[in-house]
Amino acid sequence: MRARSGSLASLVAAVLSGCLVIAPLDEPDPGGTGGTSAGGSSGSGGTGGTSGDAGAGGEPVSAGGASAAGGSAGLGGTAGKGGSGAASGAAGGGEEPTAGNGDGGTSGDHECDTNEECVILGDDEPYLCRAHQCEPLKTNDCPLVYGDYSHPDPIYFGSFGLLNDANPDVNVTVWSSRMALEDINAAGGLPVGDDGESRPLVMVVCNSNEDEHPGVIKKGMRHLADDVRVQSVLATLRPHDLQQAFEDHIAKKIFFLSPISLTSTMTDSQY
Repeated sequence: MRARSGSLASLVAAVLSGCLVIAPLDEPDPGGTGGTSAGGSSGSGGTGGTSGDAGAGGEPVSAGGASAAGGSAGLGGTAGKGGSGAASGAAGGGEEPTAGNGDGGTSGDHECDTNEECVILGDDEPYLCRAHQCEPLKTNDCPLVYGDYSHPDPIYFGSFGLLNDANPDVNVTVWSSRMALEDINAAGGLPVGDDGESRPLVMVVCNSNEDEHPGVIKKGMRHLADDVRVQSVLATLRPHDLQQAFEDHIAKKIFFLSPISLTSTMTDSQY
């Protein structure tokens, strides 16, 4: 098992390299402040006012004059739409406020300078800091992250596996890739640059289970290419999915390493 891991580690080390300019983020700022009905959590805000959107920290006002709180924003993101719900009581003698669909407020003004700051703000969840914004490394389509994501300048790469919704980490593809990752990081990471400085690897694992989640590979690749901006992907994908991923992101010059078999579709390709 260790021999297999060592072989994969050598293969990964041979192809993964690159640099990432890590910049900075915003801690979320809730929308309107307390009124008759309270805001919710990110992605599904609380009840909005009868009309009007909450601006950055603004307050939508209901028909009775009471402020209705917008949903709080997720880390580095924007708040979701206000949900529907029953209002209670009259506001200052005015009309009884009703449920609305006002937008919540946007994220706050706190900036980050390091990945570690984003991780702390995100309750130890994996984030990266870029251009004063914290980007989540995990998504519903890419639910696993391994490696030292608090490091100031790691090398990010993507991976795919046929993941189970209940236990996505219980997967032989994930296990083998993770063993290689841990072997490389235990040795100090990948040496890059003329001075021999080493950087650790961070692996973001995305789901390839198209049978249960149609479109999941496209969404996972968009996250890897556009948000994380990986330069390499361990693409455990069926040949036509691999070719599609390559074609969709050919301009970004991402290196795709396929550990599974090829077909003539790939070997005879114009690329």
